[in-house]
Amino acid sequence: MVKNISICVLAYNVEKQITDVLNDLVTLEYPIYVIDDSSTDETYEILKKYKTKINILKNSKNLGAGSSFKIISKHCIDKGADFIVKVDGDGQFQLKDVIEITKLLEEEDYDLVKSNRFWNGGIKGDIPKVRYMGNLIATLFLQLSGGTNLLHDPLNGLYGISSKIVTLMDVKQYPKRYGYPFFITCGALVNNLKIYQINNVVVYGNQSSNIKVLRLFITLLRLSFYFYLQKLNIKKKNAKWHRSLILDLVFLLNLLICLSLLILFTVSLNYSFSFVKINTLFFSFLMFLFASALFLTLAYVEEKSIRNESINYEESF
Repeated sequence: MVKNISICVLAYNVEKQITDVLNDLVTLEYPIYVIDDSSTDETYEILKKYKTKINILKNSKNLGAGSSFKIISKHCIDKGADFIVKVDGDGQFQLKDVIEITKLLEEEDYDLVKSNRFWNGGIKGDIPKVRYMGNLIATLFLQLSGGTNLLHDPLNGLYGISSKIVTLMDVKQYPKRYGYPFFITCGALVNNLKIYQINNVVVYGNQSSNIKVLRLFITLLRLSFYFYLQKLNIKKKNAKWHRSLILDLVFLLNLLICLSLLILFTVSLNYSFSFVKINTLFFSFLMFLFASALFLTLAYVEEKSIRNESINYEESF
């Protein structure tokens, strides 16, 4: 089977880096699509110099990276692409990693080939502490909501996806700006699509960042909850997931009781109730909190043993 692969580049105010990025990519034998998210610098003027070698899209206003990727992905699928390799225009990624992703998509049967920068040699330069902590939190959210310990770095912007994953973006929960790589990884994971994780290199230099940390955290929390609930619905339809589903439901029941006790305990501190003792409420809260953690762990361990079967990865060292 011949696989049609397109390379998609997101560009926003990357006038200092986009020339080097494109000079590398045009050496590959794949159609290249670049979307300019209404840059305010000379990015679009530079893109026009490559108009005979690349396909250029331009947003009439700044829509955000998530929206831009959705637009360019659907455009490529409409043009006949089966797979899309997404690259950022800020020069953080290396050509050899792009080539590795294209080869895996061509030679294997993966729906997602994602990247992981957290290995010995995966980071060149100084990663900002906020980004480092943000990626650790995102990894924790991914592993808890998706049920695996094999995938890391879900905010990494270098990956290849199949048309199956593009269809997952047609929901209102898809993020318009921040967190869309997390959405893609978690969506592929929860839907049990075939995943491969490579160890890539991310170069930190003079790139600027427009990420709003609090907004990103809220987005990741919202997406984790969304995919956790979606996962429960999928588990109902397959018998091999039923034991894990039961453990998930018991966890949610204990969590609901725990939250109810916490609310009652808080109210009792301000109002006197003769029918309830504060000490009893507090110890009951601790008991159900422990039970919630226990059943969440049991559900995770049960799910992990099945989920990891569809994941392959390069060893970190």
